Amino acid sequence: MSVNGDTIEKVEETSCTGCGCCIVVCPIHAISFHYNNEGFFFPKIDNAKCVHCAICYNHCPEIKPVKKYARGYVSVIQLKDETQMVNSASGGGFYGLAKNSLSQDWLVCGCVLNEEMLPTHILTNKLSDITRMQGAKYVQSKVNAETYQEIYTSLQDGRKVLFSGTPCQIAGLKSFLEKEYENLHTVGLICHGVAGPGLYLHYIKKKQNEIGGVIKDVQFRSRLVGHYPHN
Repeated sequence: MSVNGDTIEKVEETSCTGCGCCIVVCPIHAISFHYNNEGFFFPKIDNAKCVHCAICYNHCPEIKPVKKYARGYVSVIQLKDETQMVNSASGGGFYGLAKNSLSQDWLVCGCVLNEEMLPTHILTNKLSDITRMQGAKYVQSKVNAETYQEIYTSLQDGRKVLFSGTPCQIAGLKSFLEKEYENLHTVGLICHGVAGPGLYLHYIKKKQNEIGGVIKDVQFRSRLVGHYPHN
């Protein structure tokens, strides 16, 4: 616990995961995301506003790790719906979990591409949005403050929420929530590191200039172009 007004400026860039927790917990909205030199999200403090309350510092999961759980039961699943599995990057397990959750009136939070083709987390109760969440997106996703707040409000209202993200994003969410919710269920991705969104957007703009048009969709590891061999 900080006693001298430390802020997340104490966190090294190499340690920050860009979970966004510090931004949403700041009571005076003095923190915002910027791209660092490698194109990753990194929080920047407006020192003209900052009152050094240390709330951001004390909520950072890199400073104060969330509770760790003992290793549990592990299973491997694959979606039986072959059409939807082809639309997924691996076994389609998340689509099956998400669709089943919606059928039970749950809310689902996962990663989609927004209008700028930038990976962003949204909270939804629509199957059409679950389709947008299909397929791995190997770029750091932004979890906006609005999404954090929507999840918190939904949990407080007793709604069940399925959240899918990287372990560091789950840690950021749980640090923000400050307590365990029985109606929150998380699906952690096995993450080996992601590309920076700044570099990714630079690539998109470069390709748009090359083709003289606008890219409206991006697919990673699409099976339609030979991700796996077909008999």
